[in-house]
Amino acid sequence: MAECIKVLAPFYEATLELSEEKRVSGSKLLPILTMLHHALEEEDLGILETQESRGLTESLRRQIQDKLKQTVASAGRKCAAEKKPK
Repeated sequence: MAECIKVLAPFYEATLELSEEKRVSGSKLLPILTMLHHALEEEDLGILETQESRGLTESLRRQIQDKLKQTVASAGRKCAAEKKPK
C-alpha cells in the first residue's frame, strides 16, 4: 500500500496545482505531464517491491507517454496551422 501511495503522490501534487486556478491554462498541460513522466521514472521511485506497485507504475507511465505524444503532436499541428499564409 505504501508503495502505491508513493507512485500516486505526484498525481496528487498535479491535482493540487491544477485545482488552484479557476480556469486552467493549456500551457500548464505539457509541464505537468512532463513532471508526471519524470516522477514515474524508476530512479525517482526507487526499487518497487510489490507486483501491484510495479504494474501500477508501468500502466501510468504508458498512459502519460501517450498523453505527452498526443499533446506534442497537437501543439505541432496548431503551430503549423498558425504559420500557414491565409
